[in-house]
Amino acid sequence: MRDIAFDRRYLTSAILMAEHKSFWHAAEVRNFSQSTLSRRIQLLERRFATPLFERNPAGARQALAGERFRREVAVCAMHLRQAISAPLA
Repeated sequence: MRDIAFDRRYLTSAILMAEHKSFWHAAEVRNFSQSTLSRRIQLLERRFATPLFERNPAGARQALAGERFRREVAVCAMHLRQAISAPLA
């Protein structure tokens, strides 16, 4: 399997799902298809060998592993933004 550990798109997709609790709404925010978002979440779940979301007919909610993952990803995103905005000299 292709290593997706550092692909920002997959991490962003997980954050969107956590915020919107719906594949449809989260995909609409980023203007891509629901199937694209679903596929990204499934790849992350396969990569970590655990469900990040509990799906139901009304949408999805974060599983315990998903809550922890979102917190860690948020910290990583903050550090990445700081690194990008910091002067190089």
